[in-house]
Amino acid sequence: DAFAGVSAVPVQDASLISLITITYNSHRCLQRLRTSLKDSTALPYEWVLVDNGSRRPETAEELRAIEAAGEATVIRHDENLWFTRGVNAGIAKAGGDVIFLLNPDCAVRPGWLETMLAVLTKPRRKIGIVGAVLVDELGRVVHAGAYGMGVHEGYLEPYDSEAPWAKERQIEGWITGACLMISREALEAAGGTLDEQYAHFHSDRALADRVRSAGYSVWMSSQVLVHSVG
Repeated sequence: DAFAGVSAVPVQDASLISLITITYNSHRCLQRLRTSLKDSTALPYEWVLVDNGSRRPETAEELRAIEAAGEATVIRHDENLWFTRGVNAGIAKAGGDVIFLLNPDCAVRPGWLETMLAVLTKPRRKIGIVGAVLVDELGRVVHAGAYGMGVHEGYLEPYDSEAPWAKERQIEGWITGACLMISREALEAAGGTLDEQYAHFHSDRALADRVRSAGYSVWMSSQVLVHSVG
């Protein structure tokens, strides 16, 4: 495993973390994410699945199975709300002090939440948002922080734990909504929801700007997750 050296940082007395995943005909990705979540963390979390009007019966079946197993709360919509409105529906249902936006096409690794929460809760720092390094199945970077309208650091470079973009650090850019941890406090200070004038893209970028304007910083962790783009 190329990422075996990435270790988790234990966090004690953690508050509930609300994972929010938006689905749309995503049964295969959802199966992989579901499998990867099992035994991946000792931290308390709830999983809120927002289905944006999936039409494939396989997705409906997977959602029913997850719900029946008590692994998640499923919110079903008859239409596609797209990313931003879907996330806001999940936020309205979420009960955690920490909100985590997590795409269905991600797969997590043991200790992922511990590592990222340790960054979010650094003492004497006012951190609002934390991201992770996302790599594809070939080990190429697809996100390690972004700038402007979508310039991603390290894009398509082979993962290298010694690269500057692989290090835990504060950034002046933004974190993709595919894998974004935000404190409830920072979210509320930034308006409480994602900006729905951005239906699908750029609401994550706008969120970083609003969080920063509210006095919080945006950080990348060194945690690595797999993200299947496309």
